[in-house]
Amino acid sequence: MRKVILGFLICYISWSIDVAYAQSEPPRAYTFANPQQYGAGAFGLFNEAHNLTRIGRYEDAILRYGDVLAINPIFSEAYYRRSILLHRLGRKEEASNDLRIAISLNPRVIDLFGTESRLRRLHVLAFQESDYMPVEAWQNEANPETWNAYKEALATALDYKSSGEIEAALDAINLAFLHETAETPELYKLRANIFLLRNDNWLAIEDYNKAIRLNPNFAEAYFNRGLAYILENNRPDGCLDLQQGVLLGYRAGEFLLQSLCGF
Repeated sequence: MRKVILGFLICYISWSIDVAYAQSEPPRAYTFANPQQYGAGAFGLFNEAHNLTRIGRYEDAILRYGDVLAINPIFSEAYYRRSILLHRLGRKEEASNDLRIAISLNPRVIDLFGTESRLRRLHVLAFQESDYMPVEAWQNEANPETWNAYKEALATALDYKSSGEIEAALDAINLAFLHETAETPELYKLRANIFLLRNDNWLAIEDYNKAIRLNPNFAEAYFNRGLAYILENNRPDGCLDLQQGVLLGYRAGEFLLQSLCGF
């Protein structure tokens, strides 16, 4: 129970900070790189560096990330990914410097792209306030006559997700699907979030697609689908979705939108 409460508090505090930030200033207009240019320039070189890393050519990838940063010196992800390669090669001082710069440009860069703990993505995913409600809160708000197996399974899934028990959360959300005959966008969005925490990004995208089909104005689903696309190295679609999520009302995502897509 302590772990559940701690996980809930961490997620709620992170959500509250992001919301406070979003409410502190009016919406901005962003200038994005032309989607046609994502295969050229800094983005093209970034993709080359990513592919060089995948085949183990770390030194070449480091040089390519340097080319990226020569063109775009505020590309936080390039600094972060180069820091990982430098650390692997024992160049720890350079790695620490790159990591420091990456975090200064985007404090959430490790939360999204880090590999040590996928649970850090809880800090960057777009949530609705109901996503933070523990089982007890759901039961207190619910009419006893309408409390059913579906709501029990859904509330349990949210508890497990907030406490970091991702496999148990997935089992619970699948049970909720069995108890709910009508398709609901919120349920698909929640399962997609869990898939994203498991790094099953394409399964997440499929469920976000279903959520958006059922609710074309679902800001959080758009935003999180954008994160999934970016994690799969599809920045054009990812940035369009992040922007759509913010335009539809998820203002807490403005900073991440700017840091990932605004140049």
